[in-house]
Amino acid sequence: MWFYLVGALITGASPWVYDAASDFTIQINPALTGIWSYGWRENAVTGLHLYSTHFDKPFWGQRVIGWSMGGEQPRVALNVSGHTVEGPGIRIPKGRLCLYPGRGCEYSVVRWTCPASGHYRLSAQFEAFARATTDVHIVKNGGILGEEEIGNHGFAHDFSFESLDLKAGDSIDFVVGCGANRNYYGDVTGLSATFRRIP
Repeated sequence: MWFYLVGALITGASPWVYDAASDFTIQINPALTGIWSYGWRENAVTGLHLYSTHFDKPFWGQRVIGWSMGGEQPRVALNVSGHTVEGPGIRIPKGRLCLYPGRGCEYSVVRWTCPASGHYRLSAQFEAFARATTDVHIVKNGGILGEEEIGNHGFAHDFSFESLDLKAGDSIDFVVGCGANRNYYGDVTGLSATFRRIP
């Protein structure tokens, strides 16, 4: 937590605002602050296997960084190129985070771990960046807070929780699976997620 507060003082960012894209890192998993971690699981709600492989490489000519399971899907990635990634049937806007389930329909997970007890406001959105037909979930300590089916390019679903009563160490997982068709092809799904601690 000390590292995060120092970083907030240097950058001018609020120490009580946490953003999945802005805070994304490939330096270490979980992140040095212990707040964000990236992994996969066999089902929507339980277990988390941390990704062990990070990457920094071009996708259709644009720089993308992320974490994966041995270099393959499932993965989580961030477009840091400053341009839109555009490929066959896929479009990832600049600065956007995305999750991709695995060949065996493994779920891709971004986890936020609460750094301090209190009330938090959560705004989140899942969006199809390709021909995605995914199931998406927000999970608190193994219990579903919200879930939805995402279908077709450009489809999005918003989640909003005005006051979550959280304890230090509670986990909120953002989870993407391969959907009812049990097919991972084209299932690139964008994630926007922001936590704000309520004074």
